[in-house]
Amino acid sequence: MDAYTQRLLHNRVTETLEAIDTTVAAADDEVLAVLGATELPMAVAALRALLDGHVLDDDGRCRACRTRVLRRPTPGCTIAATVHHAFTDHQRGRRALTAAATA
Repeated sequence: MDAYTQRLLHNRVTETLEAIDTTVAAADDEVLAVLGATELPMAVAALRALLDGHVLDDDGRCRACRTRVLRRPTPGCTIAATVHHAFTDHQRGRRALTAAATA
């Protein structure tokens, strides 16, 4: 895939995510239910596809995450770590909002 096509795909995904964020921020329960039924399965499938390509071997190295210099698999996986941190941060934020609402 050439750089132009990669840029187009990146922009399209970014625009889709921004549209979902904007819609969720202003949505009522009915719209949220529709989004949950349509967009959530797509997001889960995309994350699974991404993570399926980033599996640690027996030495704890991700073959998809390679250094540029030696082209060796790196320890751990930056993609899996990024996804994990995003979920962890989101869960922390949700717990903080829940605690503030019940206080």
